[in-house]
Amino acid sequence: MSQPLIAERKSGQDWGLLYLEIQRWFQESLCQKSGSEKISEQNCIFLSDKLRVTFNRADNEERIRRFRIEQFERDRAAASDDEMIFRQRNNPERGLIESLRDIDVEKYNNDKIDAFLNAARNLLYEAENIRDYFGNYMFTDKIDLDEICAPLEEMGLVAKKTLPLGKTAQGRPESFWREVGKTIANDIRAVAKQEGYGRTGLTDGLSVTAYVGAQAVNWAFGTFITPVGFADAMKRKRRIHKRHDRKVAPC
Repeated sequence: MSQPLIAERKSGQDWGLLYLEIQRWFQESLCQKSGSEKISEQNCIFLSDKLRVTFNRADNEERIRRFRIEQFERDRAAASDDEMIFRQRNNPERGLIESLRDIDVEKYNNDKIDAFLNAARNLLYEAENIRDYFGNYMFTDKIDLDEICAPLEEMGLVAKKTLPLGKTAQGRPESFWREVGKTIANDIRAVAKQEGYGRTGLTDGLSVTAYVGAQAVNWAFGTFITPVGFADAMKRKRRIHKRHDRKVAPC
């Protein structure tokens, strides 16, 4: 089950008043500034703009995830190969791109290339299985398995089994906000240090960064994260399970 996008939960008025919420969160923090004056409105507006971009990009990731699952289901239900070829030639992601906000163009482009390379690695993996059974299989009287593998191997790619798109998670994991948590924390800390707050550590549950960070996450995602919980999430590193590539036998 998908969770609502932030854009679906927040109105234009909510975004317009976010800087006031930020000002209140800083004032509610147990940490003290070097002076007694309130945090400047200018810095609250600046931080509000930074958070808007971060939250929009978080929504982008969810839009892309939803699109890919829907595309997988459409492809699986396609009446014919001709129908799939028609959709592919007419840029099926045009509507998706138009829906994204504050897109990180470099990351989006890199993700597209990575998706292609992962598909190529999976192809080499499946080619290895075919070779085990049929040797250098002839797909047509002019194209054989070796000819398909050769250019990919010349690029330095090695075989790797990747999960089918349909096997991806059907909803955001509970810790999805951690993907953007570090960005949120760094932006808050930068403003806090500029304003003269003394306790700004990302992993300090009593810092202004942890308090404001937790409030920002709760505001955007409808969660109930505590400052200690936010700081604890900044301590943890995502587990990365290393998988060794299986090299394809020389073509």
